[in-house]
Amino acid sequence: MDYGTFEASLERSVRLERDLQENPARYRALTGDRPTGRLHVSHLFGSLQNRVRLQNMGVPIFVMIADYQVLTDRESAPDLWHSKTEDLILA
Repeated sequence: MDYGTFEASLERSVRLERDLQENPARYRALTGDRPTGRLHVSHLFGSLQNRVRLQNMGVPIFVMIADYQVLTDRESAPDLWHSKTEDLILA
């Protein structure tokens, strides 16, 4: 199968979706968010709905909050943790 075409990608997506519904335990999802502020409606439509959908199917979901800036920016790291990361965790 040629995976380089749009049609082939659609076919693969259909097969994966079918297998996800039939065998959700075969899959795991690793996803994450950057602590850039409170969650908003774009997060809902962009990723949260799909995370919940997969979780409800029985797919184990692992969510991380990661931001490389926290490791490299020593001056703003405490502010990022207390204001942005905490808001994201509690959302």
